[in-house]
Amino acid sequence: MAEWQPYGRRRVHDSPWVGVWLDEVDVPGLGRIDHHIIRMPGASVTSVVTDDQDRILLLWRHRFITGRWVWEVPAGWADPGEDPTGAIAREIEEETGWRPSSVEPLVEYDALAGINTM
Repeated sequence: MAEWQPYGRRRVHDSPWVGVWLDEVDVPGLGRIDHHIIRMPGASVTSVVTDDQDRILLLWRHRFITGRWVWEVPAGWADPGEDPTGAIAREIEEETGWRPSSVEPLVEYDALAGINTM
């Protein structure tokens, strides 16, 4: 199976929150295309918090991007060099005011592997 071959990169936007790049790549069977790449400042962490009664801790937030109120799990970014379990506990406390007694990592995945560098 042939791999995509990069030929050039141009910065579209860069900030402490997000970087956007436009790469020119050769896609086997398709030819050269422009492909967007997103750079985030660090790994993202998220959590599902349960208690002894199997209740789940969620946040009720308004998101202006979609113009809707939505339920979310506590989430955020791990600081450079920060242990993911520590980052998860910190994010839960920052967003809810509650500190979990323990954190157990369940899974690691690349949510946007096709466009994100993290």
